[in-house]
Amino acid sequence: MLRALSRPVAMVQMLSPRSVDTYLQAGDPLQVTVNSYTTPGLVLLAHEDPGTILVDYRLLRQLEADHALFLSA
Repeated sequence: MLRALSRPVAMVQMLSPRSVDTYLQAGDPLQVTVNSYTTPGLVLLAHEDPGTILVDYRLLRQLEADHALFLSA
């Protein structure tokens, strides 16, 4: 179950996010992501410098690995 959504300071400081969509609210059940219908959210990255996108992508993956984006019960 999703306890809360988080937007870490590091994510706010990123240069390439163009949109951040979340599809769940606190209290919604979490399931394993297997396709676009089961994802809890989506971040669209776009920038003129591919290196900037790569840095932001790696940061998002680290935040995900650290469980810093979604707090679950």
